Amino acid sequence: MSQSQTILPGRHIDNICKKANQILGFLRRNIKVHSQKLKSTAYLTLVRPQLEYCTSVWSPFSDSGISQIEAIQRRAARWTMRDYSRTSSVTVMLGKLGWRRLELRRIDQRLCMFHGITHSLVAIQSEDYITRNTRLSRTSHDMAYKQIQTSSDCYKFSFFPRTIIHWNSLPASLVNLNATQFSQAVSHIEHVSP
Repeated sequence: MSQSQTILPGRHIDNICKKANQILGFLRRNIKVHSQKLKSTAYLTLVRPQLEYCTSVWSPFSDSGISQIEAIQRRAARWTMRDYSRTSSVTVMLGKLGWRRLELRRIDQRLCMFHGITHSLVAIQSEDYITRNTRLSRTSHDMAYKQIQTSSDCYKFSFFPRTIIHWNSLPASLVNLNATQFSQAVSHIEHVSP
């Protein structure tokens, strides 16, 4: 791929958001039934996958990129609940709908991919990229990895450096679960990004 064909991260997010907004607009224009369940299913089936496709590989790290993507889900929540009041809390609406913030879902997906890599469920030779942490602290678990230090934003916000931070902060009881149990358990954690 030539340099002129390379999609910049901001532009990539713009393209994804544009497509998701188009689909959401189509749903809003064409679903005339005021059924919360129907609208929710339509969003989860047609819009959210557009926002989450391959997010373990690409994931916005800037506040503007994160907000741009979250705004689509927030608009979808207002449409689903039929509540456009300025005094209404969209966060409360998301809670009632059971929709997890997309930023947290992206972390969940990266952790599930990392879990698969560390348990040899994904064909990636992890030792080529990451090293186990031999000096464990009281708060770490026996599958902790050394934090990757870099000054380059391009590498700092890539898959392994970002995911190791969240992986090392997981409770020890989670890291050795099977893939299905891990996926379910990690989706209940309120991850905190550094």
